Amino acid sequence: MVKRITMSVLFFAITSVAIGANFTDKTLFTAFEKWAKKQALPGYSFIQASKEGEAEFNETVVYNAEYRKNQKSGFKISFNAISDFSQYKMMAASKNETEFDLNGLKSVYFAMDAKHSYSMMCVQMPELFSSIVVMASPMLEKNAAIQLFRSFNFAELNSGSNSQQDQWPAEIPQQARMNAHLVKITKENASTDGFAYEYHVTFVMDAKLVSELQRIKSVYGGELVGMRIGDSFYFVCNQAESIDDLKQYTRTNDSVEFIYYKNQ
Repeated sequence: MVKRITMSVLFFAITSVAIGANFTDKTLFTAFEKWAKKQALPGYSFIQASKEGEAEFNETVVYNAEYRKNQKSGFKISFNAISDFSQYKMMAASKNETEFDLNGLKSVYFAMDAKHSYSMMCVQMPELFSSIVVMASPMLEKNAAIQLFRSFNFAELNSGSNSQQDQWPAEIPQQARMNAHLVKITKENASTDGFAYEYHVTFVMDAKLVSELQRIKSVYGGELVGMRIGDSFYFVCNQAESIDDLKQYTRTNDSVEFIYYKNQ
């Protein structure tokens, strides 16, 4: 049984491309809209929230929320793919602006045109899998843009998504659970003969995940394909056969899926 799983996963690992985790994995648009409406931003009123694109059609997805002070003054905050930060960094560089650190987060700020009619600030937030952009018109000076960004309570979104750590199925042993950046857990029908069902668990690739995999390997032995978890489960990584392979073939912030196959 282990050999059959190993061959199928090896084929997947060779032919697939790692996909970056997206903010939509952790935050549904309905949750974003609810969060945007309740933000307390002195001098600004919430106008509307909108969503661009559909992930199911392989379209780029962006969440937007618009706020206004008056008819001539306002801003928009947007949740974008975490990889989009590099684009904004290049735009900032074209305006002779450089990346800066905002409480440990990569950030850039720049005015968009010669007349400085509007400004943009982009902050990369790994915990939300997003590069968050604030575009203000008329422009905000850098310190004002930073102050506005800090007015948002991002912890409300992050705490909600982190609650997924409590959604581990009780039947999966505590020692076999990874305490890393969890994206989602789903229960699926068995795709392989000899098993009752399977749990698909997706994480963000980072140093913490690697450390947790090393811990699990020290407890149960074996590699990332067909590792036996007690008498109840087989554990498989969908992107690699070993921890070394995972580090070689995936990048930081990529999605990594694991499957816990439940024995009959």
